[in-house]
Amino acid sequence: MLLAVGELCELFGPPMRLAFPTGSATARGLDRFGAFAEGIAFAGVAAAVVAAFVGAVRRVGFARVLPFTALPAALTLVTGTLPINLPRSTALIAQQAFGARFDLVGGSVVAHPTRLAVAVYTLLFSGLVTAAMVSLSTQRVDRGAGLRRALGWVAVLLAGFGAPTAAGSVDALRAVALTLGVLLLEDATARE
Repeated sequence: MLLAVGELCELFGPPMRLAFPTGSATARGLDRFGAFAEGIAFAGVAAAVVAAFVGAVRRVGFARVLPFTALPAALTLVTGTLPINLPRSTALIAQQAFGARFDLVGGSVVAHPTRLAVAVYTLLFSGLVTAAMVSLSTQRVDRGAGLRRALGWVAVLLAGFGAPTAAGSVDALRAVALTLGVLLLEDATARE
């Protein structure tokens, strides 16, 4: 739920910000709201990974879950080290592909975020992939809840793709992907 709230804030915050004059109290509040939304997204991803791992280990055991963590671990290692080798390129990709505004580390005030900041932001992507892969480990023993949860995390991940365009940050595909992700996650919870 935290992640859905964070994604909704990320989708609707920038257009709301444009509705108010620069320097107004509401505009400054919405600027701070961006950092709050990113914090919620980070907390949501962390909660998703922990909940997926704990639930999967409880359901099928650590030995069954362990092989499903190999790909996410490799992906986390690769994406986490990209900012060390290609800091500007990785920051550009994060801004253009995922719409990252780096509000938690200064946002538009900082011309180029640090390598550490960009590396931390890659955890949002790799965390959702981790939650999806770990959820797949329970697919044969939980009446389809693990598969629905994995698809839900992928839908939420797809909703996170996309920088604001001329039409704004809220496009129909992102809104539908987020809604589908929430519905799949809710259905997975109901099946457990």
